[in-house]
Order: sequence, then C-alpha cells, then structure tokens
Amino acid sequence: MDASSIAESYFRDLLAKGVGLFGFLNELGSASPPATETEWLDFKGASKIQDSDVQKYWSKALAGFGTTQGGVLIWGLDCRKQGDPAIDRVIGPSYVANPTAFKSRLMELHHMASDPPIGGVEVEAIEDPNDRSRGFVVCYIPESALKPARAEYAAKQFYVRIGDDFVVPGTALLRALFVPNSNARLSVLMHVSERSSQVIFNVKNEGFVMVKHFMLVVDFPMTLSDKIPIRMIGPNITAMGDDVDGTYWHISLGNNSNEPLFPHAVQQFHVNFKYVATVSAFPKKMREAGITIYADSALPVTATKDVVASMKAWV
Repeated sequence: MDASSIAESYFRDLLAKGVGLFGFLNELGSASPPATETEWLDFKGASKIQDSDVQKYWSKALAGFGTTQGGVLIWGLDCRKQGDPAIDRVIGPSYVANPTAFKSRLMELHHMASDPPIGGVEVEAIEDPNDRSRGFVVCYIPESALKPARAEYAAKQFYVRIGDDFVVPGTALLRALFVPNSNARLSVLMHVSERSSQVIFNVKNEGFVMVKHFMLVVDFPMTLSDKIPIRMIGPNITAMGDDVDGTYWHISLGNNSNEPLFPHAVQQFHVNFKYVATVSAFPKKMREAGITIYADSALPVTATKDVVASMKAWV
C-alpha cells in the first residue's frame, strides 16, 4: 500500500473511533510501541503556538504532503527527538486552544497557504469531553494532482516530505516535478569479462528526450592487501579512500563528445583491468561496485552491482 493510501486509511480509522478519539490521542505519549513521525504522519504541539507559526507550518504541510504522497497532520501533540538513534516521537499532549476555532482558521488559510491549493483536504476538531476549550485538530492532506505546490506562508519555498521532515527539494527533483514528461531516463548495464580483461558499461536512454551531457561515476572494489585482485587501467581512474572495507577505484566516465544520447540509444564505455588474484574469492562486501549516472535532463540514478555476479552473467 502506498503512503497516500496508508495516510487516508489512518485518518479514516481515527475518525471511526468517534467519542473515543480524544482519549486515544491523549494517550499517544505513552503508547507502546511509541508513536513516531513518518513520511505520511506528522505531529505539531499547539499550546503556545502563534498565528504566524500556524500559517507557516500549515503552509509547509500542505505543500510537502501535497507534493509527495499525502499525509496526516495532528495538531496538539508534542513530538521531540528521543532515543538512540534519535527519532521524532510523541511525548504527550500540547493541546490546541479552542479546536473548533482552530479548525475554522486552518480552513480559512487553506486556499491561500499553497500555490496551487491542495484539493480534498479534510480537517476535524477533536474536543476534550470534559473541557471543550482544548483538544486536537486532525488533518488529512491528499497527494495533489498539480505538482509541485509552493508554501506561500513559508518563504514561498517548495517542500517535499522526506522521512519525518518537510525539506526543500533539489533542483533535479524540482525539474522533474515541473516538467515530468521532459526528463530522460537512463539505465546502465555493467559487463565484467575476464576473457577481454575489460569492464564494459552500456548506458541507455530509456526516456523520451535526448541527453546532451551525462557522467557515469563508478566506485570499483579492490583490497589493501598485497594481493590486489583488480588493477584498473585508463584515464579518469583514481584509487579512493581506505576504511575497514578496503579501497575503491573511482572511475568517472562521460560523453565529452558533442553527440547527444537519443531516446533508446546506447553508449558504451570500456575500462581495462588486470587480475592479481582470483576475483571469485572476494568477500561479498568487497565485490560491490557502486554506480551513479548524472545527466542534464534526468534524475540521478544509483545502483549497486556485484562484480562476480556480473562476470558470471556476461562472460
């Protein structure tokens, strides 16, 4: 189930609790396992919040959840970093004052807080049965059909939901969101051949627009022992780093020619190597090559290839 479906299902389950919902939310701070923030769930304390902060956070949440996969925002619960590793978890209530008026304010701000406005937003006020002047406000923000959405009250920034936070996206992601059908889609196949003593990289444009410039970056494993399994030979190749896993040959390859990579076309790169030991004897973590492709009209693509598996598949 995707995040959007999970968020809506969670929201409906909360409302189904009826008069018991206030008690459920009130006890989340002592829940086991602890209630934590996720890519589709966010909590915001409200006991001391100012209207300017309400505008800013509501704007972020609408833009972030709307641009990503939707989510649920619950006002009135204090959430802080706890544990090791530290994660955002609910520690107790920080009530909304006058939940019905707060709900009304959110709905008033709704159409102005993001550009474009997010459709299908639902807001529910949950009052304390014993003190109707306090409580919680639960909001469901669906994924928007019009992406990206800009947070009008949060410095007019674009936001996406990553993990348990709203973050400003990078330029490549923004480009993909603004013009989703004008991006190339690159893939790479790695052939490792003992017979020809070459590593062969086939870069294919599987998208619908050409790529003018791209770069293939590969971290290829070797060991620090006197029995170096692979020695890479060629330009743009350097030995990098040294940690418990060993050292890696760092390879940068790019289409420096003026010829673009057209849709469905393939460009091939060859890197020579020679063996000093038996590659099949590598520990598994010493056999993984990390590959990343960068291009002017595509999102970065990262993959991990098992060197020995690639040898067996392509020799």
